[in-house]
Amino acid sequence: MPNSLKLEGDYDWFFEGFTLYTALRTSLELGVIDFKEYLATLGRVYDTYRAHPDTLSLIEESERRWASAGSQVYVKGMLVAFLYDLMMRKESGGQKSLADSYRTLFNGQLTGHLTDGADGNEAIISVLGSTAEARNFIKSYVENSTAVELDKVLPAYGLSILFTSKGSQLRVGDLNQDQKQLLRSLGHR
Repeated sequence: MPNSLKLEGDYDWFFEGFTLYTALRTSLELGVIDFKEYLATLGRVYDTYRAHPDTLSLIEESERRWASAGSQVYVKGMLVAFLYDLMMRKESGGQKSLADSYRTLFNGQLTGHLTDGADGNEAIISVLGSTAEARNFIKSYVENSTAVELDKVLPAYGLSILFTSKGSQLRVGDLNQDQKQLLRSLGHR
């Protein structure tokens, strides 16, 4: 990533932020980290995100990556990937995830958008926006400058965030059956 895709343009939000999140998920799946560390890592990423102003879309952040401090594209991209993964798992009852979108990209299953030299943003957005809810999500968080507010979004997934002097702590709350299924698909036991 990104060389194996042979896409054009600035889509660092995906090949940096989303890939960092995918690496975190892989670490959890391989047992290198546990679910508690997975949540702790996301809390630290959220603290980094909140420490900088967020006024640009992820696409704009990618285009300006070299003209600014550049880290916002990574941290916001990683958080958006986390929320996208949660949304896909919830929408599919734990049957689909961000990993499925990666497989689609690497298998080139949407040949109209994934040809060599295609615009990276358009191609990736077409893969990620496979449902109406996903298209709205991508429009908000990738194409527009919607801020990531985990405290407002996480409760729908059975998670909460506690702001402490030591940093943000993501926690599992009281779960209904759907939330239990969703968090089990993420690796919560």
